Amino acid sequence: MAFRNKSTFRIFSPDELYSNKLDGSLKVTNRNFQWDPASRARGGRVIEILSEHSCQGMLQGYTLTGRTGLFPSYEAFLGIVQTMMVQYAKFVKLGRNVSWYRPKGSLNYLVTSTWTRQDHNGFSHQNPSFIGAVLNLKPEAARVYLPPDANCFLSTMAHCLRSKDYINLMVGSKHPTPVWLSVEEADTASIVISWFLYHILTTLPT
Repeated sequence: MAFRNKSTFRIFSPDELYSNKLDGSLKVTNRNFQWDPASRARGGRVIEILSEHSCQGMLQGYTLTGRTGLFPSYEAFLGIVQTMMVQYAKFVKLGRNVSWYRPKGSLNYLVTSTWTRQDHNGFSHQNPSFIGAVLNLKPEAARVYLPPDANCFLSTMAHCLRSKDYINLMVGSKHPTPVWLSVEEADTASIVISWFLYHILTTLPT
């Protein structure tokens, strides 16, 4: 994504790129630190700064220019920008009623280190309040995705990055997990639903 969209996509990461296992993005792009001569003005698509408020503000501003951003974070720390996210959703809702407003890209959040996974820092890095705040928004304003495997996550990510005017929250694990569906199957919603129903029906006690 970063390689093919060198002027329309950025990752806004609060100093957690390596920890969230997203350092593979640095194979095709670089960080962009304005204070660092080694990375300044070299086209890096990763903005990494240990300030969730700054990342949120830059993500909102970047999105409003018609471009697309991704905000990866631990679950616990997204609560820091919860109010900013809600206020932006209200702005989009009101914007739809203004004649000059045009649809913009969605705010895309990628959550790892969740309450369902106990790591060495599980106690301090778990807080599911952000997902609750997103779910409290109207359906036309927000979406929450919990893809079951890596291929489903790729399909979900592609969908979210193409969407307009939503708050998208994608919840996943940064650890290796089983892959249940092929790329083609993951792109077919009916197969995903069928797999989900099959899983439920085959695990019910007889």
